Amino acid sequence: MTTTTLRFASMPWVLLAALAGCSQERATLLSWRAPAAPLPQTRTVAVLPLAGPTDQAEAARHAVYETLVQGELYQVAPPAAVAATTAETLYHDNGVAKRAAAIQLGRQLNVDAVVVGHVRFEDGKGRPLGSAAVGFGVRQTVAVVDFEVVDVRSGIATATGHESETYFGELSERSWNSKQEDQILLTIAQKAGQKAAGQIVPSLKRTDVELANDWMGSGAGHVRSGNRLARAGRWEDAKVSWEKAVAANPGNPAALYNLGLAEEALGNYSQARCHFQRALEIDDKPLYQTAANRSDEAVQEAARIAQLTAPVQPPIGYASWPAGPTGVQRTAAPVAAASYSPFPPPAAPRARQAY
Repeated sequence: MTTTTLRFASMPWVLLAALAGCSQERATLLSWRAPAAPLPQTRTVAVLPLAGPTDQAEAARHAVYETLVQGELYQVAPPAAVAATTAETLYHDNGVAKRAAAIQLGRQLNVDAVVVGHVRFEDGKGRPLGSAAVGFGVRQTVAVVDFEVVDVRSGIATATGHESETYFGELSERSWNSKQEDQILLTIAQKAGQKAAGQIVPSLKRTDVELANDWMGSGAGHVRSGNRLARAGRWEDAKVSWEKAVAANPGNPAALYNLGLAEEALGNYSQARCHFQRALEIDDKPLYQTAANRSDEAVQEAARIAQLTAPVQPPIGYASWPAGPTGVQRTAAPVAAASYSPFPPPAAPRARQAY
């Protein structure tokens, strides 16, 4: 055994742990972000049939519907409400919506807005599939969903855009009827539909954060225990450990900072900001300042969402929707604006199916 080895062997374990702690411990948290294209004064929405290849258009429409329901911001008319409506009555031959027809249907459904759109497929160079532009061999197949949200009260499109999903691989025109390739087209159409609807519902942002550590002193064990739990994504349990650390030593900035991270992960942004500020008052580390700035942004984002969230009363004609109350996604009960937490604590983001 060398002299260096002997020297390390004689060191107290806490010092060895501190040396090992030079490597950062990190965890991942999720926070709510306001919709990229919020719909003003809109509480009830119907997703109308989409133009395009029948099966793929229906797959995209269903993805839009499911994403809006899961977003919990709007009441969404159930599919049965528009089951009798065909795309032919709502779109011109080129896929452009007949806005007057869409508005009329929306008024019949007693909703504030309707979602219309067109599903199309392109190659990697933006050329429509089905033309001479389609070649053989490895290439890209792109599903594109052009969409707009029309306010049936004003007749104005309050949100427009297009989203796409790409499949990389060989997909010959002559074999489009094969089950495998048909499933590919359905899948990328669904994913493009999810992205389109994602523009008008709140989303979750993933953030990689550094955990503060404490190897000595009162409550240090609780700090380390909380760190292990946070790395595993168990933020509620981590919060309990860090609360014990703060109770044991209220002046521990590492425990206060980590407790702020737990509150941030659980959607309690204002409380998170308080913990970060207390940590900063004790130790003005850049790490704590970065967290405080991030929580300020999260509070602002949550406030924007709160402005879109209001007590939702069943619209006139609500009972006439074929599925009745059980078929409509109600928004969560509104939360006091001061809490800035209009949505439930972020959980793992909804996984999108792989090809």
